[in-house]
Amino acid sequence: MLIVDLRAIMVANLERIRIMLEEETGPMVSFSSWVAAAEELLENLQFGWRCRDEVLRSTRSLVIYLAKNYDGQGITFKD
Repeated sequence: MLIVDLRAIMVANLERIRIMLEEETGPMVSFSSWVAAAEELLENLQFGWRCRDEVLRSTRSLVIYLAKNYDGQGITFKD
């Protein structure tokens, strides 16, 4: 009987600590919430990578266009 009482006290103390932590930091986040957030983050990263690649392609085309316009004016194409 004594062991059961000690376990009940330990569980009650842990529950009290959990409640205090939730009051200070907000409710606990579930694993499924973390998974959803990670999936959304991955989607946003992939979108960002696609945008970065598009900007690099566009910038390269602009640089080549401008370099061709200055061809023959003392600036080499490689610069």
